[in-house]
Amino acid sequence: MALKIRVMPTLLYKDVGLVKGKGFDSWRRTGSVMQTVKVYNMREVDEMVFLDITATAQNREPDFVFIDEIADECFMPLTVGGGIRSVEDVRRLLMVGADKISLNSAAVEDPS
Repeated sequence: MALKIRVMPTLLYKDVGLVKGKGFDSWRRTGSVMQTVKVYNMREVDEMVFLDITATAQNREPDFVFIDEIADECFMPLTVGGGIRSVEDVRRLLMVGADKISLNSAAVEDPS
């Protein structure tokens, strides 16, 4: 029995656009979020992960309006991460269209 292959691209968002890096260093711009979402819709990927990689370091909350716009365009399950510090942030992200939440720093800093 063969295992099902699932395609789940991760979009790394930094400041105003998508980036690609090597070992979380030497970032280079790769394009627009909305155009990338449209391409992945056409390719019928199984899920998409959107990570705002500077939100936590810049002490910013998630951009709920922008996540809402992405979710409106995204026709696959959407996982969102970056800048999430509270249960209220999680609730708001789910309300604007995220299907899943990715926690890292907040979960390590305060496991409760």
